[in-house]
Amino acid sequence: MLVAYGPDGHPIVAEETPLDQLQRWSHERALRCPNCRGVVHVRGGPEKRTQLHFAHQKGECAWSTEAESVRHARGKSVLAHWLSVQFPQAAITLEERLPEPNRVADVFIRHKHGACWAVEFQCAPLDIHEWQHRHSAYRHAQILDIWIIGNNRREKQEAFIEAVIATAREALFLDPLAVPPAAWLRWPVSYETLQLWPQGTAWRPSLEGWIGRLGYSASLHDQLYNMRLGEQGLLIHPARATLEKRTQLLQAMAVAPSVDEVSLLSYLGQNASEEAVRDVILPLLRFCQVL
Repeated sequence: MLVAYGPDGHPIVAEETPLDQLQRWSHERALRCPNCRGVVHVRGGPEKRTQLHFAHQKGECAWSTEAESVRHARGKSVLAHWLSVQFPQAAITLEERLPEPNRVADVFIRHKHGACWAVEFQCAPLDIHEWQHRHSAYRHAQILDIWIIGNNRREKQEAFIEAVIATAREALFLDPLAVPPAAWLRWPVSYETLQLWPQGTAWRPSLEGWIGRLGYSASLHDQLYNMRLGEQGLLIHPARATLEKRTQLLQAMAVAPSVDEVSLLSYLGQNASEEAVRDVILPLLRFCQVL
């Protein structure tokens, strides 16, 4: 676990506390599990080549997460920092135990306006029925659950991943061990949408193939810190936002009874100067319409 209670009863994060202080408290048996309140000890650190964390004596606590992978432990820390940069006014905690829905959230966000989000970093296989149970429990507790998946599961065709994409219309895969952390944003697209995407451009996403019953999917690979969560908990990436805007403009122009000059100017604006559109392209279109 990454969080324990210190001698004063307040939570402390392993990587945010001086190692000598943690070792002193550990020797004094002054560190407590945030779930069962049993004694925990500091483990790991640079000399051990493992992430600094807290651990029970074996078998002491049913809530113990000591068997978690290095990927999962590191991922929680990476996500907490990523979120704290985006939401400096929010209270962000690691391994928050929630009485309702009786779960420990990997990262918990309590926004200033009252909204609560639970961010779960899933690296191990998860049965679809168990995911549905957890998802429903969070929503029943008025908590928005956001599921981020370890990149070790990215090539897996699992019902759990399909369910996440079907519910949120997107999924984020994270490699927290990369420097800097890498991420893959994946979302479903229709065949008709694919035909509207420009060919041979640097910002065209790659195709990831079929997602169960959802059809095709697209994927963007980038550093995690180039992505962010919006106010509604939806993932935002500049390249996808640009692509979606251009696609919407093309769809609107395809059904317009005549050339919409505003839409055309907006669509061509990234590939041609405003002067070229106004002075050359639009006059040519007007001339063709007269003919």
